[in-house]
Formats: sequence, structure tokens, C-alpha cells
Amino acid sequence: ASHSTVDGLCHARIWLVAIGFSLLFGTIFAKTWRIYYIFHHIKPNAKFEVKDVYLFAIVGILVLVDIVFLIPPTAVPSSRLRRENEEIERNPGDLPAVIGVCTSDGSVIWLPFLFTCKGFVLLAGLFLAFETRKVKIKTLNESRFVAMSVYGAVIVSIALTPIGFLLRNYPNTQYGIIGITMLLSTSLILGLVFVTKMY
Repeated sequence: ASHSTVDGLCHARIWLVAIGFSLLFGTIFAKTWRIYYIFHHIKPNAKFEVKDVYLFAIVGILVLVDIVFLIPPTAVPSSRLRRENEEIERNPGDLPAVIGVCTSDGSVIWLPFLFTCKGFVLLAGLFLAFETRKVKIKTLNESRFVAMSVYGAVIVSIALTPIGFLLRNYPNTQYGIIGITMLLSTSLILGLVFVTKMY
């Protein structure tokens, strides 16, 4: 594959994770915000009705923020992700192996900022879950499941970060563990929030 194609795959991974995060948790938190608004406004403004279009707007804004934020690292050459080959020697006496690593000179700046933004989104979700915990209607009280989803996302993120670094020289194993863990955790979160509504 050409260098431009491989570099594009490096960017695609960041874009998919960021936008996927916003779509998953944005949807959950938008639903929780509507419940929060209804039960914390005893006399709601008759002129303002929380329609589905507002929920879509919340999710859309989160995705738009991701897009606006990710465009500069993708477009500016100095901060653009690129694939570099590294030679590693896994065991003494073995022939060195060559692996491809996605790297960027500007990742020290924009990656922490991206993680901080996602952290604020999770904190907002915890706040909404806490504020709606006393809702009497069982089908509307999702505070426990939302909190469990946030805790699960935080634990998975904390666990996968060192795994990503420790298994850097074993890309196949690294990809398999991270991919399976993200798939299972995402399925669990969706199951907690949506599948439980079926029973």
C-alpha cells in the first residue's frame, strides 16, 4: 500500500474512535438529559417542548466538535499522523522484526486535549445520572445503567492504555486484545441501556 493510504488508516482509527464515542455516549446522555429536563422543571415552559430533534442536535453537536477538532491534526503537515517503520528485537538472537507505528509530532498536544474533552462528556453523563436517580418511573430511571456505562468506559480506557504500550512490539496481539475488549465493552453498554428495556 502507498504511504498516503497507510497514513490515512492512521487517521481513520482516531476519527472512528472519537466519533464512535460521541455517537454512543451522546445518544445515551441526550436521552438522560430529556428525563432530567422534564423532572426538574415542574412547570416547564409551554413554548419549549423537548422533541427528538433536540436530542439529535445534541449528538450532532458532539460529533461536529470532534470533526472541527480533528481537521487541524489531519490537515496540518506538522501534526499529521504518519506511519513509520521501527525495527525491534523481541528475543536475543532473533532477527529484528519491522513494525509500522502511527506517530505524530503534534500528538502530545492534541491527544490529551481530545481525552480531556471526552472526560468532560463522561462527567456530564455522571451528573445527569445522579440528578435523575430519584425518578419514580422505572422505565425512565436509567441512572444506574448510565453510571455503570461510564464506569465501564473509564475502567476499559485505563486498562487498555498500558496494554497498548506494553504490547507495542506485538501488533497482532495488541490489536486483538484492544479490538475484542472494545467490542465487548460497547456491546455491554448498549445492552445495559437498551436491551434492559425489553424486560
